[in-house]
Amino acid sequence: MMDKDKIIIQRDIHCYDIKKRFISRKNEVYLVDVEKTSGQILPCVLKKYSNPNKSKSKEAFLLKVLGQRGLDVPKIYFEGDDYLLLEYIDGETFLDVVTNLEKSQGENIHYTKNYMVLFQLFKWLQNLQRITKETLGKSYIFMDINFRNFILKDKIYGVDLEDCSCKGYKEIDGGKFCAYLLTYNPSFTPWKKAVIKQALDIMTIEFGYNREVLEKEMKRELSKIQSRRNMEIPINISEVFFPRK
Repeated sequence: MMDKDKIIIQRDIHCYDIKKRFISRKNEVYLVDVEKTSGQILPCVLKKYSNPNKSKSKEAFLLKVLGQRGLDVPKIYFEGDDYLLLEYIDGETFLDVVTNLEKSQGENIHYTKNYMVLFQLFKWLQNLQRITKETLGKSYIFMDINFRNFILKDKIYGVDLEDCSCKGYKEIDGGKFCAYLLTYNPSFTPWKKAVIKQALDIMTIEFGYNREVLEKEMKRELSKIQSRRNMEIPINISEVFFPRK
């Protein structure tokens, strides 16, 4: 149960101060300090939706359902007509985590450290699929595998659920993960290729992903990235991870 001191109702809000704007392609997302009438300052995320009737309603519903079932997602402090006031998770984005791991390791891959981070992410995705199947009757996948949408504090949090979908399968998320990691700057490095191979083993051996479907979905996402970013993708890059027999 949420600590009553952390619940914000409209009459408790004295004022708020915008501290910074987060990167978001679809919505306006801000870090704000909310001052309650008690004088307490509480850092929050203010997410204002460009399409509130669809996106806000869907995300608010999923946050409530998943939070109640124990998945690590931000709490909703207050819900407006076109915005949510959310718990601020003060941690590192998953993008920052993998960037720092690569900088510290170079080509000297530390498989144990990398495993701990990768496993947490895939476990979170598995729990998303399991909880939605148990509570809603359909298994949801995350879809928007932007590494900024995951925050690592003491554990992994998923912080942007508006694109979650029950129309798909887990290999879509897995393929997107591989394509995104490979193409973050600097792209296609030896470290990234080694981590993709490790991630594929974790997904297939420990979480039951289908390797052939993962290959198809990685290729699909790489093609989208090539068009979207006008980015050159090495020919036959998938054969590095899915060698022909």
